[in-house]
Amino acid sequence: MADDERMQAEVARLRRLEGFRRDPLGFVRWAFPWEEAEGPLAAHKGPEKWQADVLDSIGEGLRAEKGPVRIAVASGHGVGKSALVAWLILWALATQTSTRGVVTANTETQLKTKTWAELGKWHRLALSHQWCQLGATALTSAVPETEQGGRIDIRAQREGQSLLLQVQDSGVGLSASMPPGNPANSGFGLGQVRDRLQASYGPLASLTVADAPGGGTLATVTIPLAA
Repeated sequence: MADDERMQAEVARLRRLEGFRRDPLGFVRWAFPWEEAEGPLAAHKGPEKWQADVLDSIGEGLRAEKGPVRIAVASGHGVGKSALVAWLILWALATQTSTRGVVTANTETQLKTKTWAELGKWHRLALSHQWCQLGATALTSAVPETEQGGRIDIRAQREGQSLLLQVQDSGVGLSASMPPGNPANSGFGLGQVRDRLQASYGPLASLTVADAPGGGTLATVTIPLAA
């Protein structure tokens, strides 16, 4: 594969990952070689039902934007709980910016021989494994840091009888960062902002968020001007 083809494949993979930011179940189904012929997961179609239910509940909680998501899983699932923990760690590191966390277990032996060993196994199988480095006590990003940051442009202009305030960034864009099937202009936070705008400036006040021409995300606030 040529270098430019590899680059395009990596970009496509990164964009796909962005869509799993609030969808851990989707990430797990995508990231591992389930049912791949002669592979280590050839006999497995995907997570077990109870694992899928937990992952789906976490995703629903994140998409609802109502605060921290708390999930408790009873003991008695064998290595299934360790696998679930490993999937969540890999999902968070691959899809959430600046993820930090602490992995614990009931005993040091359990942490080393079960939890960490399971994390190592799933890390090797993951499509995103090249972006993380697994050590004896830490899983860290393998993407080198750069001094070149992003860019945010802010514009204000009058258009007819309205004031337009626009904020545009240089990120991957709104479509790439939204979970599949989630409307781009939905969400609790955006709804709250729209309600406040209309309460202050009337029903013609609005907020829209969309992909910006040339890349990035563009947020536009429209405020009617007094006659």
